[in-house]
Amino acid sequence: MMFSSAAPPDAAVPDEILGEIFLRLGSAADLARASAACTAFLRVARLLRRNRLLYRSPVVGFLPSEGPLSLHPRSLHHAEPPHRSASAAVSLAQLVDLTFSFLPDPNSWHIRDASGGRLLLAPRPTDTTAGFVDLVVCDPLHRRYVRIPPIPDDLTTGTSRCGRFAFLAPAGEEESSFRVAWLVKLEAKAAAFVFSSATGKWCRVTFDGWRGSGAVMLTSCRYYTHRSLYQTSGLFRDVLMLDTRRMEFSVPALRRRCQKYNISHWRSRHC
Repeated sequence: MMFSSAAPPDAAVPDEILGEIFLRLGSAADLARASAACTAFLRVARLLRRNRLLYRSPVVGFLPSEGPLSLHPRSLHHAEPPHRSASAAVSLAQLVDLTFSFLPDPNSWHIRDASGGRLLLAPRPTDTTAGFVDLVVCDPLHRRYVRIPPIPDDLTTGTSRCGRFAFLAPAGEEESSFRVAWLVKLEAKAAAFVFSSATGKWCRVTFDGWRGSGAVMLTSCRYYTHRSLYQTSGLFRDVLMLDTRRMEFSVPALRRRCQKYNISHWRSRHC
């Protein structure tokens, strides 16, 4: 029996995904060896070198997902030898303050999101918790924090009380700035309320091409990859995508029913 070694066209890995994989190689020598495998790998490796993306901040560890009622002590699961970031990771784990001792009432906060060395915190829920809760963005290494101002009432009119989801989003090339966003159901539309640390103001982005209700948004699954947030639901074939760089909604064109555990980056059609 003969087998073909050529992969079908649909199995080709996009350059964006190859780039993300190559950035996780252990050294420049590993990248050089990978680039010798084929012309596609060489093309992506040259792009990384030209843009100096290989020298971006290394991964030093991760924080486990924290539920609002979690009672376990927070800890940074840092990189260990032989990972190239092991030495820096151990030092970071000793310096970072995950007890939030620099915040008012340190035990009242839980982690909602993490990005770029910052944490998005919200108060632990109580019987009276409702609406858009107070949010804080903090830097646990340098022990600094910023309280996010409340969203103006005129922006939130018509917002569903179900399915609200807060997250951190990149603000661009400037490392000193950040954005915080709420993903919500607004009447018959999906909406994002976005706060920019550069302007100190909130804005609203809406999209009327999503069929999910507030309850669907509450029970659906969310994934973050390639600077885009994806929201799926077992009730619909469509996936809601929010490009966090442009703050634009779209519904990617899928060839088959999307599975909750199989989210990657693909080309999409904007509506």
